Amino acid sequence: MEHVVCDGWLKTDGYGQTCASCTGVEVADECQHHIKCDANEVCSMHHYITESGASLFDYGCAFPQACLQSFGLIFGRRSDGHHVKCTVCCNGTKVCNEDLTCQRYPHRNDLIHQITSNGDHSLQFIMTDYEDVTKYAKYQSFSISNETSDYKLSVGNFSGNAGDSFTGHSGYKFTTKDRDNDLYSGNCATLYIGAWWYSSCHSSNLNGKYYHVSNSSYAKGIDWVTWHGHYYSLKATTMMIRKNTK
Repeated sequence: MEHVVCDGWLKTDGYGQTCASCTGVEVADECQHHIKCDANEVCSMHHYITESGASLFDYGCAFPQACLQSFGLIFGRRSDGHHVKCTVCCNGTKVCNEDLTCQRYPHRNDLIHQITSNGDHSLQFIMTDYEDVTKYAKYQSFSISNETSDYKLSVGNFSGNAGDSFTGHSGYKFTTKDRDNDLYSGNCATLYIGAWWYSSCHSSNLNGKYYHVSNSSYAKGIDWVTWHGHYYSLKATTMMIRKNTK
């Protein structure tokens, strides 16, 4: 999967600004409708590829948590079943998301190499449920070892209001349906329709199946167990990484 980071997404001023607002337009210039964001929101733009391969744009307001934490990279996101190519939080310029652009970011393997070779990183998850409640979980210590190409996880120092469903995965290797590194007698990635740092098997599963509704089969959705349990699939999640600085 290709990852991108977009110009201006760390700009945090201008709450309550006027933003372009459209859903599913094929050309950015087609969005002529404007809305006034709430005081705790900023303008945003998504450029995504649908399951059928169409390239579409969404414009509107978004929560600013991703901007406020000063994280450098958007590692992955699920939203309404789309494969999102670009997410931007922008500055205080009026209707600023009309002119936002995106830059390509290195392939995931290059990103993992960057994480493992450049010291300790921080990690944050931002999650939204179907009541449109947004919570976050932040980890001050985050690293991945790729010495054996198994991407072993090390994570710690939790804070946030989502509950800690991730540090239990620390010390485990990344499992996919074709690379079984978990402790379960079967394959957690196959059983729970995802790819994750499974143990036997999970208390979080943010690469699980997107159900389009909150209800899901046991442990097969986009789960964060300490928030909604194993039968609730989240509406949207964002995973962000930055390098720690002294």
